[in-house]
Amino acid sequence: MQQKFHKTVAGLIQGGTKLRAGAALHATNMGLLVGAKSAVDSDLNGLTVATDAYRQGRDALRVCRRTLEVKLTEAYEVAHSIRDTLKRSLGRKYSVAWEGTGLRGSLKVPRSVAALEYVLRSFGNYLADHPALEVPTVATAAIAASAMAALTTANTAMTVRKGAVRNLLSARKKAAKTMHLRIRGVVEELKRVIGPVDGRWESFGLNQPGLKQAPPAPENVSVTLVEEDAAMADWDPSPRAEHYRVWVKVIGVDEEARPVGRPADCDFSMEDLPKNAEVEVAISAVNEGGESLRSAVVVLKTGSSET
Repeated sequence: MQQKFHKTVAGLIQGGTKLRAGAALHATNMGLLVGAKSAVDSDLNGLTVATDAYRQGRDALRVCRRTLEVKLTEAYEVAHSIRDTLKRSLGRKYSVAWEGTGLRGSLKVPRSVAALEYVLRSFGNYLADHPALEVPTVATAAIAASAMAALTTANTAMTVRKGAVRNLLSARKKAAKTMHLRIRGVVEELKRVIGPVDGRWESFGLNQPGLKQAPPAPENVSVTLVEEDAAMADWDPSPRAEHYRVWVKVIGVDEEARPVGRPADCDFSMEDLPKNAEVEVAISAVNEGGESLRSAVVVLKTGSSET
């Protein structure tokens, strides 16, 4: 049976945890080097720490993003108030009188961080040069400077945090690759130490190479009523299947589906079904490697001519 190598970080951590359990049981007696518990522990701990750090970094980034959104809104409101205050002296439409305030071509207050920083800086300088136009608590050079500083601080924190998260993601990717290589290395080492059919493979969370891979679930199942209490089920062949298992559940009667047959072919006749009942039918495929998941359920209504 082929090994299933994990592609996700969560899968690698799960695989590493199982690998560690097998190493604790067998590594010393089997003389494993690549699969030694200390080696597995090191890689697994490295991945776990890197994953936790990345998760915490993303949480911190979300906090920074929310803070920046708040400061951006506050900065916009300050710039909006200062602009409306200056309208009393400079006019309600853009003109040369507005030159030097930071607004260009219109009285629209920008919403981007960089543009707002520029406008607030310009508003602050303009009000400092024209103190008679200041309105306490609403439009002053100090208010403009304070809003700009808060926005700049939040934006800088966001930029720094983004860089940190990129580094944490890179570290997690590196640790994940190391764990992936560790699992592959243990597989190759076990191939040299034990046979392809040996229960110790499963102690490491690995498939026994000598066993067949379980077949996939059957598809395109159909069930046709042939008599009031009899039906015929058929389905497409499932790769690697040696036989099939037919599952039946009478709705309102059975708590769980029950196996009623194990045909080798892709059809099965069901007799003595209860009349005027709804019956769920599903098929699973079986071989030495195990049993597949069950197929999609088909609901049969007895006493009618169709499923």
